[in-house]
Amino acid sequence: MEAIKLNDLLRIDANSDDFWHGRVTLNTNHLEQWLNRKDYENQIGPDFSFWAKNTTGSKTHLHENDLVVVAVQMYSRDTWLLASVCRVTKINFDKPCERIAEDKYRKWFNRVVFKLSKSAQGYNFKLSTFLDRCEVVEVLDKPFGGKPFPGYYNLNEKMRDLMNYIQNTNLGEDWKKELKAVKAVYCLNNHDERKVYIGSAYNDNGCLLRRWEDYFDIIHGGNVELRKLFEAHKNNPDYFKDNFYFSILEVLPTSVSDEDVIKREHHWMEVFNSRDPKSGYNKN
Repeated sequence: MEAIKLNDLLRIDANSDDFWHGRVTLNTNHLEQWLNRKDYENQIGPDFSFWAKNTTGSKTHLHENDLVVVAVQMYSRDTWLLASVCRVTKINFDKPCERIAEDKYRKWFNRVVFKLSKSAQGYNFKLSTFLDRCEVVEVLDKPFGGKPFPGYYNLNEKMRDLMNYIQNTNLGEDWKKELKAVKAVYCLNNHDERKVYIGSAYNDNGCLLRRWEDYFDIIHGGNVELRKLFEAHKNNPDYFKDNFYFSILEVLPTSVSDEDVIKREHHWMEVFNSRDPKSGYNKN
């Protein structure tokens, strides 16, 4: 089967100024930043792609009226997400350049995943050099919104990332569907102190999702020792989000009684010795 190229979708005329003078920005290590983008960036593309000077102070290759195709590296080296296609309207050297989105391409923003091997250094390149090498892998039904749900026993997510996946992304509904379908015993692992908290979720109204949303809302989840830790780090509001990792130890069907869920929770407390203040935050 003949490969579908990115320009089969964009249809940028190979004889046009846009093709020969346009740019493509291939942004590595920016996926999380793009997923947490500001509202205005959703309309006109990411600020990180539109600096007229790079970190060394030398000029990039942006010029007024340039068409810029913006791509963000995904979870593998050669896989990219089409983030936006914009036109530069004003060059700035002390802040990102001003630009407008090209509306005729908007339907492809955050939906087209393509493959491209980039060996050259830098991130800003001639559009004509790369465009015909971009091979479409997938066109998503919905705009890309983060990491697909990895499965209950593969889940090990930093609190910040987990909150983002569930609350701010289009894939969040998939996460919610899975988490509210089960009762569970879970682990909160503080990578800073190397201590764990073992908890359980058995509320039939939302189950595990409902319990984890308690942490998203008030951070410490109401737990005695975690509340103390929260107070100890009140000058660092991101402490929990940056250091706590959420995982699932055991999934239980909703038909299991709450008492049996609690028994399993106590079993895992014993396994991790989480009632010992040296290794955990559990009190009960």
